[in-house]
Amino acid sequence: ELQVSQQNLPSNPPTIGAKPKNKLEEVKENNLERAKELVKAAQEFLDKGKYAEAKTKAKEALWKRKTELGKNHPEIAQSLNILGESYREQAKYQKALKTHQKAYEMRKILFGEK
Repeated sequence: ELQVSQQNLPSNPPTIGAKPKNKLEEVKENNLERAKELVKAAQEFLDKGKYAEAKTKAKEALWKRKTELGKNHPEIAQSLNILGESYREQAKYQKALKTHQKAYEMRKILFGEK
């Protein structure tokens, strides 16, 4: 008689009919999930007045998103806006303006001008 123990079963078995993920897809998914967490942390730091920490988190999220999503994507524009806010709050107005302009131009490309 065959006995199966819980420890030998996968923790999250694949869904029936689902295509198994390759390693690159898993890495991309993990990076994008981490980027979401970083954006959330950056926003929380902004809200608390911890602008240098917000900048660090926003830059890391931006790098991860650019790596995984390419040149133009709404999530990249979101990261740029948060980074721009961190610069503005630190009175780095030229950097803030440049960063917000990048986000604006990206949104224009993605969604058109209204």
